[in-house]
Amino acid sequence: MKITIVNQSGNIKSIANIIKKCGYDVLISNKIDEIINSDKVILPGVGSFDHAIKNLKEMKIDLALNEFLKNKQNHLLGICLGMQLFFNKSEEGDENGLGLIDGEVLKFKSNDVKYKIPHMGWNYVMQNNKISKFNLMNHRFYFANSFYVKPNDQSKITYTSEYLLKFPSIIESDNIFGFQFHPEKSHNFGQKLFSQFLELK
Repeated sequence: MKITIVNQSGNIKSIANIIKKCGYDVLISNKIDEIINSDKVILPGVGSFDHAIKNLKEMKIDLALNEFLKNKQNHLLGICLGMQLFFNKSEEGDENGLGLIDGEVLKFKSNDVKYKIPHMGWNYVMQNNKISKFNLMNHRFYFANSFYVKPNDQSKITYTSEYLLKFPSIIESDNIFGFQFHPEKSHNFGQKLFSQFLELK
């Protein structure tokens, strides 16, 4: 199996290390042919929406991902900002997203001093009464997000978390998956989840 991490900003080394702990080899690349010819592609993301999407489009990685997804046996995973880039637009910027999932990215808003933004630290994920490819029970993960996604089709939300409001923490749309949290920073829980993703058929 060929696993590729898109070489852009994010915890790339941490993601690669946890994949290796799961027993798999991994490639870090932004080459179009290597992305298209992968079985699993992981899109990390740290930073701003506009900067990240401009980088992807300049390198034509947006086109590579569209081609990669035509094979329904392939699986694409976005982590944190990487997942947010799948959507049409974000309150964080003016650029159009990848448009792989219809919906938008919204900013947490609060005047309550108890709720600091960004949402930082460990939080639980709860299954949203939807069929999921992942089996998570009392799993908690590490979050670092000021924004959250809002898909037009609510059935794509399979797990939620709570901070100020109930927000999507896992999105599943055909062969596209997104984690709002950072599994690579979530120790054993993160490794178990990566193993489940990598074993998807």
